[in-house]
Amino acid sequence: TPTPASGSGSRLCSTWSKGNLNCDSNNEVDDSDFSILFYELTHGCSSSNINNCGGDANGDGNRMDSDMNNDGVVNAADYNIWINWYIHWGESHTVKSSATSTPAPL
Repeated sequence: TPTPASGSGSRLCSTWSKGNLNCDSNNEVDDSDFSILFYELTHGCSSSNINNCGGDANGDGNRMDSDMNNDGVVNAADYNIWINWYIHWGESHTVKSSATSTPAPL
């Protein structure tokens, strides 16, 4: 079982775990975050393979920016977290601060 790298689980911004991987000031889960996730996912980024991670996009001192579930590897589970938040909040993709918000039924 891989051990999360030091700094995994950035708390530099409250929306990191929802997919705002670069913790930019727009506070959105957007295409720039997907670029980070895509790079790390396709390059096998993990705590045991940190050299295959990109740069430190969110400034937390850890090169692995996309491990939102803190399991030490960037994989489909992290993509699922990102895409659910990206789709959930609609056209603007802005992450809402309410933890009790739920999607409207179809």
